[in-house]
Amino acid sequence: MTLQSIQKDVFTKLEILFRTSHALTKHGRPFTDFLWQCILDTKKGLDVGNTYRTDKKCKEFLGSIAEIERQELENTLRSAPYISVMCDESTDSAVQEQVIVYVRFAVKGVIHCKFVGVKHVERPNAALIYDCILCVLNEYCGFTISDLKLHLVGFASDGGAVMRGLHNGVSTKLKQSIQPNLVAIHCLAHYLELALKAALSETPLNLKVENLLKKLYAFFHHSPVHRAILKKYRETLRIKFCVPTRVGGTRWVSHTKRALTNVLKIVPALILTAKNLRQESTCNASTAGSCKFIEDALNNLEFFQYIHFFCDVTSILSYFSQLLQHPYLTVAETPCCRSSVTKMAFISVHATN
Repeated sequence: MTLQSIQKDVFTKLEILFRTSHALTKHGRPFTDFLWQCILDTKKGLDVGNTYRTDKKCKEFLGSIAEIERQELENTLRSAPYISVMCDESTDSAVQEQVIVYVRFAVKGVIHCKFVGVKHVERPNAALIYDCILCVLNEYCGFTISDLKLHLVGFASDGGAVMRGLHNGVSTKLKQSIQPNLVAIHCLAHYLELALKAALSETPLNLKVENLLKKLYAFFHHSPVHRAILKKYRETLRIKFCVPTRVGGTRWVSHTKRALTNVLKIVPALILTAKNLRQESTCNASTAGSCKFIEDALNNLEFFQYIHFFCDVTSILSYFSQLLQHPYLTVAETPCCRSSVTKMAFISVHATN
């Protein structure tokens, strides 16, 4: 066997191992899954060899993949005349503050939106987040402050005071120290969420609908008995599988739309479940009170009509929110999207009438 054929054989084995480690990470699996995945590949007739089959080697493979991706991103960014930075902060599962950074740029008319990195920050204040952004851009993209002064033109974030504070926010610090002409944008999808919440906060019926959705989710999510009874009536009425879902979360419009849609699908089963649970001798006062609230709300005509109306509104706004979240949407295109959504709402209303 020649040296070239040996090298090719080793390369083929390593290629399988690299792809396995990449796939595990893309799907959020732990490094320890690498070993049994290699065993599975062997059972399927793939020759992955007997070396490098440990979780530590899986981590090394991913480090090599990440470095190649980082170099490609840096080279691509160097060819872009201007860049914009998108940033957000959140708390991870270990209850630690993390800052995530993306870059947006265009090369030869093609828009790119790339993930740069995540970095821990001790406290989510403007000064530390500002330093964190500069550190991430320098560590993963090789961009110094001098490079940013030449290329940075935009900054997008949520509308909090930490990010967009007039005197001491992150965007203000970027303008003062790096680019005075920086264009700071409040995330449009987040802006839509806040606008809808503000518009609905003064609507009494909306507060009752939110209360109903939360109560339905808690009532069936935390009780297997209640879910079993709902399933029985749902199957009797030949309604497809559907349960009340959680309202709220990171994408409030989409979550609310799904919760409303699910409730409307199973209204008859919900009413029968609440009515029959109240009549059981083993029903306690708390359960009886929840059942009465659910039954009264779903039997109220005005309330039921508002749920349908609210579902129509959130369906259109959810579609609009998804358009605003498209990674390649430009600010110049947003008025067209809004116009299209307005026309869609107009047609929907007239079609209903």
